[in-house]
Amino acid sequence: MVNQSPANIQSLLGQSSSKTTEIYTNVAASILKTIKNPSN
Repeated sequence: MVNQSPANIQSLLGQSSSKTTEIYTNVAASILKTIKNPSN
């Protein structure tokens, strides 16, 4: 995953609350961890 500052992610998502951005990034990270590599 590419490292981005929380402020940059917040801006890209158009969110005004940093708490909302924190929730979205935690959920996204959790989902990405469940994706299996098809070459394994």
